[in-house]
Amino acid sequence: MSAPSQDPTTGSTNPDAPAQPHKAVIKSIDMDKPMEEKAIELAHEALEKFTMEKDMAEYLKREFDRLYQTTWHCVVGKNFGSFVTHETRRFIYFYIGPVSILLWKTS
Repeated sequence: MSAPSQDPTTGSTNPDAPAQPHKAVIKSIDMDKPMEEKAIELAHEALEKFTMEKDMAEYLKREFDRLYQTTWHCVVGKNFGSFVTHETRRFIYFYIGPVSILLWKTS
């Protein structure tokens, strides 16, 4: 089986990824600026690499576990509700285009 071909304009293997990355729109945050920037950067990567929201969430969770120690949780989707408890300075909820991303850490 061959690997998916990359889009020459974006370098993306995800055919649904936007040609131009959408700007992140922060809805709620309790996180320092460098960590916020990393979350947005990794979210853009996830949107380019994967077509399934579960895979995007797994990618973000694993990267944050690796970079900032465990235990991180992530939800990616277009329609969900949530009510979570998080560590201080370890929460972000934002949109990139139509996709919502909720990322938080618990002890």
